[in-house]
Amino acid sequence: MINRIKQWDLKNFNVSDRSIMSLTFVVALMALIIAIPGGTNCASADTCTVSSTSEFTGNVALKSNTNYSATLQHSLAANVIANFEDPGYTHTGLLILKDSSGDFNLNGGLRLGTSATSTNGTIRWNGSEVQVYNSGWAGVGGSPTNDIGQVTADSGSFTAATQQDNINIVGGTGITTSVTSDTLTIASSGGGVPMEYFAYDNTGGAKSNNDPISYDTEYYDTSNCFTVQGSTTYTFTYTCADTRVFSVLARMVVIDIATTDACGTIYLNVNSTSLGSNNACSGLSASTGMYNDSVCLNQNDTIWFKGYYSNSNTGNIIYGIGETNFQLAELVALGTSQSCTNGRIN
Repeated sequence: MINRIKQWDLKNFNVSDRSIMSLTFVVALMALIIAIPGGTNCASADTCTVSSTSEFTGNVALKSNTNYSATLQHSLAANVIANFEDPGYTHTGLLILKDSSGDFNLNGGLRLGTSATSTNGTIRWNGSEVQVYNSGWAGVGGSPTNDIGQVTADSGSFTAATQQDNINIVGGTGITTSVTSDTLTIASSGGGVPMEYFAYDNTGGAKSNNDPISYDTEYYDTSNCFTVQGSTTYTFTYTCADTRVFSVLARMVVIDIATTDACGTIYLNVNSTSLGSNNACSGLSASTGMYNDSVCLNQNDTIWFKGYYSNSNTGNIIYGIGETNFQLAELVALGTSQSCTNGRIN
C-alpha cells in the first residue's frame, strides 16, 4: 500500500473517480490501524473482549501488573456500585457486601486482627480470644472461664485479680457454711431464729389405751422440716439435714367413758423408743394430760405420741387447735453439732 502511494504523481495529480475511491480507502485503512490499541488488553469480559462502551457483560477480569487477573462475578437483581477505597482511610462509600439493612453478609469467615482503638463496639482478636471494646477490652464468647469477678457483702468486697482466684466463705458465731456440688448452704447453728413446729388433733374420737394420739393437722412449720403421716399412725418425720434439739410441749384433753374420774397419760416416742410419760387426773369427767420434755432429732427420725387412760380401756379425745395439740421449739443455744440416738443426746 505504501509503495502504491509513492507511485502517485502528486504534481500532476488528476482527480478521477478512481483516485477518489483509492484515497478514501487509504484514509479509512489508516484510521483503522491507528484505532487498534497495542499491547495486551487490561480488561475483558466473557462476551466482549474490548468494550466499546463503559459497560462489560458477563464475568469481568481485571488484569494487574502481574501475570494474574481479578475476576468479578455476580448474579444481582439490580445494579450495584462497588467502591474500592484505600486502606487506612475512613470508608464512606457503599461497600459491596453491605445489604439494604446495613448488615454485612459473608459466605465465609471474617478474620480479625489486633486493634488498639478506643471506640466502643469495636471487635478484635488479641491472639487468644475475641474481644469487644466497651470502655475497655473484654472477652466475648468462647469457652467459659472460672473467673468470679467481684463479690460484695454487707461489709467489704473481693475482686478476682486472675483466673482461679479463690474466695472463702466462713461462718461467724452461730453460723455454719457448707458446699455440695454447686450449692452453698449457710445455716444458723445458734443465736438465729429458732425452728418451730405446731400440730393439733382435728378428728378426736374414742381411743383405746396405747393408741397413737391423733395429732393429724399441721398448723405451722417455720423451716419446712417435718412431714405428717396421718391416720392411723399419726407420726411426724424430721426431714432436715441438721441435727437439732427441741423442747416439747404436748397436750391431750380426754373424757373417760367408764367413770367420772378421768386420767390421761401421754407417752413420747422417737422411732421405736419410748422416752417418758406425764399424766394428769381429776375428779371430773374431763382431764387434760400434759407432757414437757426435750428431744434431739436426726434427719429422718420419727416422733409420735400415744395415750393411756388409767380408769378404763378407752377415752374420748376432745379435738381442736386449742384442745389436743403439741409444739416443738428449737433450743438454738445447743447448736446443730449434737450426737443423738432415738431422741436423746448421747
